[in-house]
Amino acid sequence: MDAEASRAPLVTPSFVWFLIAYFCFNFGQGVFPPLLPAVMQDLGVGFAGAGLFGTAFGVARFLVSLPGGMLVERWGAPAALHAAGAFLLGGTLLSAVASSVPVMVLARALVGVGSGASVLVSILYLMRGTTADRRVYRGNLYEIAVTGATAAAGYLGGVAASRAGWRTAFAVAAIAVAVGWVASARRVLADVDRVVGRSGPIRKPAAGGGLRLTGPLVATYTAVVAMAVAWSGGVSTFLPLYGGAGLGLSSEAIGRAMGLAFVVEVLFLVPAGWAAARIGRVPVFVAAVGSMLAGVLVVPLAGGFGAFTVGCTLVVLGITAWMIPPALLAEQTEFGGRAAGVYRFVSDFAYITAPLAVGWVVDLGGFRAAAITLAAVFGAALLAIVVAFGLAGPRRGDAS
Repeated sequence: MDAEASRAPLVTPSFVWFLIAYFCFNFGQGVFPPLLPAVMQDLGVGFAGAGLFGTAFGVARFLVSLPGGMLVERWGAPAALHAAGAFLLGGTLLSAVASSVPVMVLARALVGVGSGASVLVSILYLMRGTTADRRVYRGNLYEIAVTGATAAAGYLGGVAASRAGWRTAFAVAAIAVAVGWVASARRVLADVDRVVGRSGPIRKPAAGGGLRLTGPLVATYTAVVAMAVAWSGGVSTFLPLYGGAGLGLSSEAIGRAMGLAFVVEVLFLVPAGWAAARIGRVPVFVAAVGSMLAGVLVVPLAGGFGAFTVGCTLVVLGITAWMIPPALLAEQTEFGGRAAGVYRFVSDFAYITAPLAVGWVVDLGGFRAAAITLAAVFGAALLAIVVAFGLAGPRRGDAS
């Protein structure tokens, strides 16, 4: 990272507009979950059919990762950001008028493509736009924006659907996406082009060039997988399954417990980013993933709402380390569009497969077996990172 970036303010006007644009993009995506029961009823589909909607989104985002990274290098990040806005808006509008399951599946796939393109641009912008010791801090500010957008979309989308129908809720989401697209085009695009452009290597390749699977790199990708498993296999699957089937809690109670956990996560995102900048990325990663490991072991022992909420909070608190693996990757690799595409490919692959694996293990061995499996994934990531980097990790302010 050059001297100019090291002297730049942590939060610039362009970065604030970037957060606003991505808040709007993620608001558009986050409106779907609370609308799902109403969509199922109106389109006449069961649980299997409803699963197609989530699969279409996840698979589309997964498939766009590698080619998307290559296209960023060829056509530039501004083109990718415009494509993200177009696909997100088109998919959301199509969702609002969908009259059949195939049309809704297509709509969710378009949103998935837009999501994949937007995430590629965001990870490149966050990892390339500042110094090594600031990456997690800025990344966690971004996580506050997108988490807040998801929470706001869930609430406001549900309100809009209950008062005016789910199609109106999608129309509101489309307006948010359009605002984000306009904001990014008018206020963010120039800075994205300056920081990312046609994103070649973040630094010149070492002698011999190419990607070398070193111990630290393998450990970092293990951490990437663990974070994706924590979100899709843990937060999105294991926790609600145990709350419903294991404790017999209502949807409202499960939502309340997980909502409290997300509030705690948001409160800790800025301190976690500060700690990563001051103390180091690895110690913060160890603390966060250790919290997730403890949480998944606590949850199956919970006998009521209080203990379940504690377990949920411990698991969700670990998501504060979400930006640490890409920050470590940016310190080790030529972090251009292709490297960002590989990162998203690995993450999305784990994101898609983890819920299936958790459900399969619960069926075979119960919730405790699933908890031990998740804990083993988190433990493997902790061990790999500590062995590869040492407990202290890279020195604060190491050059990238």
